Amino acid sequence: MGQFQFPPNTVLVSAVYAVSLSKPLLKRLKLEIQHCIDLTGRPDLAQYLKFAIAPVSTPSLSYHFSIVEGGEFSSNSGYGSIDRKEYCLVCILGICISYTGVYNTIIADHTKYIIIRHYEGKRVEDLVTFTAAKYLNAFLEYIEKQHSHAEMGQSVLFSFLPSSDYIELKLDHTPQKYPFNGWTIQSHFGPCRLYRFDIDKFGNSNYPIPSSCLVSVYGSPDAVPTLHYSVPLVGVVEPVTLYIHRTLRTVSANPTTFSSSSNVVHDSTSVSSTGGA
Repeated sequence: MGQFQFPPNTVLVSAVYAVSLSKPLLKRLKLEIQHCIDLTGRPDLAQYLKFAIAPVSTPSLSYHFSIVEGGEFSSNSGYGSIDRKEYCLVCILGICISYTGVYNTIIADHTKYIIIRHYEGKRVEDLVTFTAAKYLNAFLEYIEKQHSHAEMGQSVLFSFLPSSDYIELKLDHTPQKYPFNGWTIQSHFGPCRLYRFDIDKFGNSNYPIPSSCLVSVYGSPDAVPTLHYSVPLVGVVEPVTLYIHRTLRTVSANPTTFSSSSNVVHDSTSVSSTGGA
């Protein structure tokens, strides 16, 4: 699929959908599309939301979106609706220039995001992934499809501080409520920051992978049995803390058999007995 081209001074605040019709409609079809702008208590913000469409062209070419008039945005549901009859691509855009021509950050300040934590176990470690994106069902469906075998964990909604262009997962052993002796928590890059510019790219045709931070968790044989490690999330409007929760992995007498809920490997030797006094 070609790249998406949006009008100047706009930002994508929904997924992009294709309206595909098997036969001409006798009347217009009402579409409902989710967006990530929080209109709760602020119905006036709807003036900064617009539907946009692009004709379906050759897949290798760019799709040029243009704003169309019409459509309604509910302050209670997080959805917009519009009537369409033609085959096209459709989305919702946030307008970043006010009608007086002055740049505003209203859309940015009221964008809802989500960060999801999930686990994928290996023989000697657990890989903990923190993934962030705009709060849209399309992102949740992506996680369920791409990580169908992962153990899903905590998810948190957040908004960026107006003064911050990134969020950071603090893995600096901030004073912990619970002991973590014998455990190693190590990010794959540092500092563990997810930049808003990168997070916002997900959903565009040439950015199919959301922004994420990978953390490896190891437990030594003499580690405390349960890890409950707090990870403060900074750069957000309302302070929030996520937790990495793991228990030690054990093995049975059969060295190929592991328990499913933890993450340390103990060496073991299988001993057979032939009986006798």
